[in-house]
Amino acid sequence: MTSSLRVALADDHAEIRGVLARMVQYLGHRVICTAATGQELVEQCLATHPDLVITDVRMPDMDGLEAARIILELFPTPVIVLSAYYSRELVQRAAQSQILDYLLKPVSAAQLGPAIALARRRFEEMRALRREADSLRRSLADQDAVERARQVLTEQLGLDETKARARLEQWAVRQDRDLVQAARAFLATEELLRPGAHQEGL
Repeated sequence: MTSSLRVALADDHAEIRGVLARMVQYLGHRVICTAATGQELVEQCLATHPDLVITDVRMPDMDGLEAARIILELFPTPVIVLSAYYSRELVQRAAQSQILDYLLKPVSAAQLGPAIALARRRFEEMRALRREADSLRRSLADQDAVERARQVLTEQLGLDETKARARLEQWAVRQDRDLVQAARAFLATEELLRPGAHQEGL
């Protein structure tokens, strides 16, 4: 079961905003802000950081898809868009903006409830994948730093790979740093001492 979420709503019709708000509350969630335009939605979301955004597509000054794109760039949150009609172009824009669901009006609680639960689950899955990808990138970057430091030691001191790594590990212990920190510090020092470095703005 989806836990209670703090929801931002946007639609340029006050009556529809009211219907959506009552529907969201009926489903066990809390409406923390409402907006009549895309610009208002962006401003409200930046101020309140909701757990979920539900927005109409067609609104004055900035449509819901553009507002969602800006919100997603500034902080990650699941977004559901609503539209009075189907448009392949709008669906493509929604997919490119990582919108998690696209519902056609009029929306019922029977449609909105599962859409909220699915959007939240998809969002958590995407966030977990991003964390895994970030962790992998950091791991590869760390390995690259250690390998580059070892190569420098091998070239400059004529050591074999095993002795070069051992030298780096010993230096890390003396510096009270882990191996990656020691490798990065060593590479920074080696770069600064390289002939001509000052001419390259280092």
